[in-house]
Amino acid sequence: MAIDADGEESKAFFGTIDWRAIPTGHQFNQRTKRIPTGSFGTLFGDNRYRAYDGHDFVEPSGMRPMLQRISTCPAAERTGIAPTTHATYVYESGGEAVLNQDSGNGDLVGAEVRGLWSPASRSHAVTLAIESQFRRAADLLNYDIDPYAPYLDASGDRTPLASYVQDRIRLMPTLHLVAGVRADR
Repeated sequence: MAIDADGEESKAFFGTIDWRAIPTGHQFNQRTKRIPTGSFGTLFGDNRYRAYDGHDFVEPSGMRPMLQRISTCPAAERTGIAPTTHATYVYESGGEAVLNQDSGNGDLVGAEVRGLWSPASRSHAVTLAIESQFRRAADLLNYDIDPYAPYLDASGDRTPLASYVQDRIRLMPTLHLVAGVRADR
């Protein structure tokens, strides 16, 4: 039986600030969970199990009309001022409970530029876009706490690039047909 081993606490904030026609979205959230899990060989009902995750971002964006039917939407984001995941697992080894820590931290900066074209009317819109992200950090750790035993210590960065085309047609006031193609590298 798992007594006082289940629960969740969550905090979140989301808001938008408009400054000089550039709306900027902000988000902060974090969550702590206690779960009486028995998966992956962990001890069921041990209330030392904890999982924490959080995600923060800032995203300025805006739209600039270029011609009568063409607009651009540049957007930039800094996601992951602290996107973190930490979990403490408890498993049995040699008849004793062992605490295992699992951590992941990351940080990325990205940008996207979208071009919107309405070829015939407001009921039809084509979007062409390109986006890129630079993952400045991606760190993964896994280790037993006491006695200390490392299992994973990895980090890396990468810069994915993507482009897409999307077509949206309004068939009826409440029915839209959307189709698109996306390529990622």
